[in-house]
Amino acid sequence: MAKYGDQISIDYKVQKDYSAYQNSSHLNLYITKNDNVKFCDETGVELLYSWKLPVFNDILFTLTFGSVEIEATVKNKETGVVYKTIVHLDN
Repeated sequence: MAKYGDQISIDYKVQKDYSAYQNSSHLNLYITKNDNVKFCDETGVELLYSWKLPVFNDILFTLTFGSVEIEATVKNKETGVVYKTIVHLDN
């Protein structure tokens, strides 16, 4: 959702809609310095954060970048319920 090395401003947001998010109740965030990665099990890809969530079908997933943290937000598009967590980045 964001490319390593790109400069982005604080409070920059990226969003993506997901449907049929019913196979798992975990949302995993991964990081890598590699370009053109397609799968989370590729060389150089590391799990940054695993987030346990209720199971639902349609969500809006948002990452908001801070200076040393990322706010992850999941909005259940059916009910409007919003879940938030803060992921702190190590330098």
